[in-house]
Amino acid sequence: MATIDIGKISFVNKGTWSNSTAYTERDVVQYTDNGVLSSYVAVASSTTQAPSTSGTANSSFWAFLAKGGADGAAGASGDSFNLSNNQIPFKNNSGSLTGLSIGSANQVLRVNSSANGYEFATPSSGAEIVKIGEASVSNASSGATYDIDIDPSYSGTTYYQYMIVGHMDLHNSDVVRIRLRENGGSTLAGSSYDHATNFATVNRVSGGISDGGNGQANDTSWKLQGWATGLNQGRATTNFVLYHLPFGYGSGWSNNSYKHMWGMVSVWADGNYQPTMMAFNGTYDGNANQMQGMRFFTNTNSTKNAEIKYYGFKK
Repeated sequence: MATIDIGKISFVNKGTWSNSTAYTERDVVQYTDNGVLSSYVAVASSTTQAPSTSGTANSSFWAFLAKGGADGAAGASGDSFNLSNNQIPFKNNSGSLTGLSIGSANQVLRVNSSANGYEFATPSSGAEIVKIGEASVSNASSGATYDIDIDPSYSGTTYYQYMIVGHMDLHNSDVVRIRLRENGGSTLAGSSYDHATNFATVNRVSGGISDGGNGQANDTSWKLQGWATGLNQGRATTNFVLYHLPFGYGSGWSNNSYKHMWGMVSVWADGNYQPTMMAFNGTYDGNANQMQGMRFFTNTNSTKNAEIKYYGFKK
C-alpha cells in the first residue's frame, strides 16, 4: 500500500526558541524580544533565524501567534507603559494608558469631580450610623452589683442625634434605671430626673388588658417603668430603643443643664406571661457640665444578662 506524507496537520510546541534547533512550518516557540515575551509560529523552515527584532516579526520565517506587551501594555497599539506596584491600569480620555495608585485604608474608587478619570477617596458619610460605644453583662448571679457604664464620645459637631439599643435580662421583675455621667466619670444621682410613660399590658392568664400612664418628677434617675400593679413575679426582660440629641432645647446636651431622652420600651415578665409596650420620655435639669455617658442599673441588682449599644447619626 502506498504511503503519502501530508506533513504537519497541527501546531507543534517547541518551547523556548534556540538558535541551534532546526524548525519547520507550524512549529510554535516562545521568544523574548527586548524584555517582551511573545509566541510565534514558523511559516518556513529555519535554524538560526530569530523570530523577531525590536518588536517586528521576522516575517520570512515567523509570524506572531500571541504578541506580548510590557506590564499593562496594549500590545500592537504601541502605547505600552510600566505599572508600579499596587497600581490599577486604565485608559484616560486622551486615549493613553496610565496607572492609578492605590488609595488609603477605607477609601473607595470613584469618578473624579471632572468626570474624566478615577480617584480613591473617603466616602461621604451622609446619614451614616456609627457605633460609638457598647457594654454587656453575661450570666451574672442574683444580687451582684452591676452598673453598666457606657461612655461614648459625644460631639454636637459630628453627630446630630444618638440612639441607644439594648436589652437587660433580669432575675426578677425589676425596673431598669438610667443616670447621666459627666466628664470625669461622676454619676449624677440628684433629684433632677423627670420621666413619664404611656403603656399597655396584656395578661395572658386572665386575658385582661390594662393601659395608662406612669411618671415621676424630681426622681433620682430615669426609670423605664410603665406597667400597672401586679407585675411583680417571675423574671423580666426589658428591651429598649432610646434617642437623645447632643443639644437640649435651644442650647445643649453639653454646657446646658437641660437634657432630654425619649424612645420605646418593651417588657416581658414570666409570671403571668405579661408583655408590656410603652413610650418613654425623660428630662434632666440639674447639671450644666459636659456629659460623657450613661449608667444603666436596677433597683435590686437583679441584672442577669445585658447588651447595650450606643450609636451616633452623623451629620
